[in-house]
Formats: sequence, C-alpha cells, structure tokens
Amino acid sequence: MLEPVEFVQGEGFRAQVRRIEPSPSFRSQFGKPTCALTTADHFLGKIIPIGRRMSRPTTVALTDLNGQRHEAVAEAFDTKRNILILLYPKSALSKTTIILPAGFKASA
Repeated sequence: MLEPVEFVQGEGFRAQVRRIEPSPSFRSQFGKPTCALTTADHFLGKIIPIGRRMSRPTTVALTDLNGQRHEAVAEAFDTKRNILILLYPKSALSKTTIILPAGFKASA
C-alpha cells in the first residue's frame, strides 16, 4: 500500500510505502519487501496509475530468496487515499485444482 503520488520538480513522481503485507507463501519464497519509496525508476513504477483509477495487469520480474527469477503480474488501484498494489507470481496462476463434492462417483 502506497501513499498518494507526489510530484517532485526535476525528479518526477514518488509514492511513499505505507505498508507491505505479503502472503505467507509469498514471504517464504521471496521474503518481505523492504522498499520505502516507489518512483518511476522502481520496478513497480510502470504500474502506478497516474491520472487513472487502475493500471492494467503488467508482467514484472521477481527474484526469489534462492536467486531465481520469476515472472509475476502486478496491477495497482488508486483509491485517492492510497494506492493498492497486487503482486503475484505467474506460477501461482498456472496450478489447476478440481474440487469434487462429497459423495461424487465417476461414471465409467
């Protein structure tokens, strides 16, 4: 979660990080991010929705705790009071789970 975007003459925009809440699985694979500021040069800078309510899902690269790079999807939403960023590895999207109701019997 970011504070609203501020514009700094000669530097562009910046947004202070208010809070970072990674899921337990994200934290175990990537650690807890420690960024304090997001700017146009930051890897998430391209998804900050300036003049819009939200950004489109955008592919970014993340490096896990073992040094391996992973493709991830990032998107951001501007609520006017703060900017919410959703960030998740693409591999998390590729798993398929089928839940069958209790008592289900496959027909032959």
